[in-house]
Amino acid sequence: MTLAFNSIEYAVFLAAVVAVYWLLPRPWRRGCLLAASYAFYATFDWRFTPLLAATTAVHLVAGRRIAATDRPAARRGWLAAAIAFTTLVLGFFKYAGWLDVLFSRLFGLDHDLLTVALPIGISYYTFHTLSYTVDIYRREQEPTADLVGFALFVAYFPQLLSGPLTRARRMLPQFGDLPRRASPVQTVEGLELILIGLFQKVALADALAPITAAAFVDTSSAPAPDRNVLVMVLTAMAGMAQLVLDLTGYSNIARGTSKLLGIELPHNFRQPLTRSRNLQDYWRRHHLTLMAWLRDYVFRPLRDRFGTGRRAAFLIVVAVFTFSGVWHGSSAGWVVWGVLMGIGVATETALLRGLDQRRRARTDAASVSPAPRRGGLRQLRASVLCLAWLGLCAVFIRSPSLAAAASYFGGLSRFRWTAPDWDVLGTFAYVTAAVILLDRR
Repeated sequence: MTLAFNSIEYAVFLAAVVAVYWLLPRPWRRGCLLAASYAFYATFDWRFTPLLAATTAVHLVAGRRIAATDRPAARRGWLAAAIAFTTLVLGFFKYAGWLDVLFSRLFGLDHDLLTVALPIGISYYTFHTLSYTVDIYRREQEPTADLVGFALFVAYFPQLLSGPLTRARRMLPQFGDLPRRASPVQTVEGLELILIGLFQKVALADALAPITAAAFVDTSSAPAPDRNVLVMVLTAMAGMAQLVLDLTGYSNIARGTSKLLGIELPHNFRQPLTRSRNLQDYWRRHHLTLMAWLRDYVFRPLRDRFGTGRRAAFLIVVAVFTFSGVWHGSSAGWVVWGVLMGIGVATETALLRGLDQRRRARTDAASVSPAPRRGGLRQLRASVLCLAWLGLCAVFIRSPSLAAAASYFGGLSRFRWTAPDWDVLGTFAYVTAAVILLDRR
């Protein structure tokens, strides 16, 4: 039995946890949450609970050791050890399939020798622990001596599987000072968020699933069917929207669950599908906590190391999104997604910076106040281009292989105008209308 957020089993589990949590004396509640978090994780695969505990212990010890010394070499050594442990564990489980293929070709070993299950949530809880240790190294976070509080920060079940990503300096004070009683306002807000999240996941994201399952198919055994070009374009957009709605729904359920326990999790999405003006704006609205993590622990260190010149800035943005793609998934499609998304964002940034500089130059030459930016058609064009690029990149991560993605684009290039698939058009129209109405509420 697994406790998926959209399952009856999770509803029963949550009701039991909330009831026991508020009935227990206040000093026992953290232990209740920690036990519930490990029980929640064990329902997916109990064999990986020791790995979760080991990751927690490694970073708890490393954080203390880093803070206990002022010797730069020792501090760097403990930080490097913690990062190496986390990176090796994450890399082994996530990319064992690639290693298996490599070893089988180089050494003639049996295929599937290194095929292992991927511990669920490992990408998220490793980022939580890394941010804690790096912040201590930067002297932005004091180490904690609270084992239960830190273990709860790493394993807290609402955010364990898919975020939001949080920082220890925000969560540890909440876990150290739990509320005395349930707040009616938080309870109502929590239930509302859970209902919204379930609607986004079940009624919208799952409604798009049959469309993407039928469109993005393995072409190694049979060629992809010829389809109407409009339907293929909408399918690419549906593939992107399904991922966003899945994550948005999960995030809202996570935040709602946490509110029922009197604990606040950060916002993670701000209407990226309906209010994004361009790619930069989209990534200011999509998965906010992940983008903040990438900004603080990947982008800024690279910028400090390689400078802020145009070429360096372009390559750094591409590197950050490629890193994000590798973190998200182990397929080659995610790598291509990261490279293409990075190129799109970096190119757009350079173009917009150039337009702003020319606009300021014309304003200075004319010695008049700057004219307001034009909206309307120009803004609509920018938004359409943004969504088109997102849909194009989504083809690579929704297709089972790069060959299938190439076949999909081949079908687009033929511009066939066959009879439209009315089920696809109807479903897409329904989801679009529902997202617009939900985001405008």
